[in-house]
Amino acid sequence: GLTLQESELADGDSRVEITMVSGTKLSGRVFDRTSGAGIAGARVRYMGQGAFFGMSKTANVETRTDDNGRYELTGVPPGGFVIVAAAEGYFMPKSEDEDDMFGFFGSRPETGRKLVAGQILTDVDVALVKGAVVSGRVVGPDDQAIAGATVFWFPLEGDAISGLAMLGTEQYRTVTDQDGRFAFSGLPLGTQLRLTAQVKKFPSAESIELGLDLDGKKDVVIRMREGGRVTGRLLHADGRPAADIALRADIDSGFINFGFGMAMAGDVDVIQDARVVTDDNGAFLFDNLPAGEVPISIDTEIDQVLAKDSRVLRVRGGQTSQQVLRLEDTAAIEGRVVDAEGKPVADATVQVWAPQDGSNEDYPELGSGGWAESDSAGRFRVARLVEGAKHAISVEVWEATADAGGEFQEMKKILEGTLTDVLGGARDVVIVVKPVKDQ
Repeated sequence: GLTLQESELADGDSRVEITMVSGTKLSGRVFDRTSGAGIAGARVRYMGQGAFFGMSKTANVETRTDDNGRYELTGVPPGGFVIVAAAEGYFMPKSEDEDDMFGFFGSRPETGRKLVAGQILTDVDVALVKGAVVSGRVVGPDDQAIAGATVFWFPLEGDAISGLAMLGTEQYRTVTDQDGRFAFSGLPLGTQLRLTAQVKKFPSAESIELGLDLDGKKDVVIRMREGGRVTGRLLHADGRPAADIALRADIDSGFINFGFGMAMAGDVDVIQDARVVTDDNGAFLFDNLPAGEVPISIDTEIDQVLAKDSRVLRVRGGQTSQQVLRLEDTAAIEGRVVDAEGKPVADATVQVWAPQDGSNEDYPELGSGGWAESDSAGRFRVARLVEGAKHAISVEVWEATADAGGEFQEMKKILEGTLTDVLGGARDVVIVVKPVKDQ
């Protein structure tokens, strides 16, 4: 078979080498753990080194089992590997080996084995277990069936995720039929899971949590919720209209991150961020938001933040509500960067760190501080800080070094300085930078 190997050249470019590997083969059987019968048509994926975190483009090879549940993969890359399998109505049970890093996704009898170039492995078997069936209907607020709604399920505990996760997220969703009905099969027994739905007409749906016990059958009803409108104005602290400011309503889809980059929202458009821009009078309109309290944030780069009482939209289903939102000014720290002789230092990186006393906890939009570069006169300004809170400042100056031929070699830090307990709002702060020793 052919093995593709990607390597990096000295100049940073990459190349793909094609190597003929005679007889490199891996085979096995996918079977029902209870009956021992082979499972026909099961998807089987070989995942080589680097495939788990997407570090290799050539490490995934997939096939399906024959009528007897057997599969065969040829020309697979040598090295460490895992095998995952999935079949309709089945799930891959969690590994009981606590040291098995892939146990997060299911049992791997072949974990820890390595395939050597030219080697033939014939006993890489995977056992699957018949899973639970969850079915039901999606209805509107008036109990009328909704066709074409997308229904999602996901486990509430990460270690309950089956081997399906490694084969994509399509197994976690389905679409309702003309009668609003849906069904999932092969869900992991013993799992606590959540069901919800999405349809354009309604902004949100009930989230149903249930446990899959040994009987393995559940029938549920998911009810969509009617949305509401919010109109209002955004004002500056002095009462002036805040025009041309983007506001974002952060709608919670109810989905969770599976870990290892396996976020359902990364594969399916279920996070419904609503974004509007205020007009010349500061007016805004949000339509079809889910009922309840919806967090709101500024989506424009400005020095102000939303006041504490203006960070939530209060939405009533089927109704239009009005709100006035206000901005608060933030503090800035301004000053100069100079050397030991008092001369201005240009192009210095000035990092202002958020206060450690908790005074910024009421201002989540401010993040962990800010940074700026000093100008030709050594001056800097860092805004979006907490007024009166104590900040720490660190300054670094770097220069590029070259080899004998004038080619770039590396960046080297030549000057540094620090200052502590600088109050938010301070002006004319002077930071002295000194040469870095022991480079």
